Amino acid sequence: MTKSGSRWEKYDKKWQDGPPRRELVKALELVTARDLALDLGAGPLNDAKFLVASGFNKVIAIDARRTSDEIVNNTDFSRIDYQIIPAQDFNYPVASCDLISAQYSLPFLAKADLIPVIDKIIAALKPGGIFTGQFFGPNDSWNDGSNQHNFVEPADVAGYFHDCELLVNQERESDAPAVSGPKHWHVINIVARKLNG
Repeated sequence: MTKSGSRWEKYDKKWQDGPPRRELVKALELVTARDLALDLGAGPLNDAKFLVASGFNKVIAIDARRTSDEIVNNTDFSRIDYQIIPAQDFNYPVASCDLISAQYSLPFLAKADLIPVIDKIIAALKPGGIFTGQFFGPNDSWNDGSNQHNFVEPADVAGYFHDCELLVNQERESDAPAVSGPKHWHVINIVARKLNG
């Protein structure tokens, strides 16, 4: 998840006290245990803080880049394990997570890393554990051939989640602001539950 400096610093500053992602809030309703959560692409740590406030005993929050000193210095890390590491290099705890959240982070992986990271995510979920995250579809305006993001065909998404039941597989397109300015969003929202068998 490569992130360049100033635009992501602006993003962190804007969202550091913001609410958790609504997709995460909805997925949390499906979680039956709250021992360990993993926040991939933790950014300004607001989702990690929300998960702690929601009763998780421990939250592992990872990102490829460190958030601002102001945010770090004002965060209680007693139940947050904050690691600066790309998602593809992280040592995923096997069958340990009740919830894994990748809010708008998977599209920033190199295309070659996407499926291996999804496989690690699935392996890290406990049976019955919940994954929530997004993909960017081919109509997204960032799909400009620059290889800074990966884009998936909506029809392919279900095949990525072996050993899981897809509870939400919702595609939407809209024009709205992004950290880099206005853009056309083509987003596929996913919520998956790992099967017990």
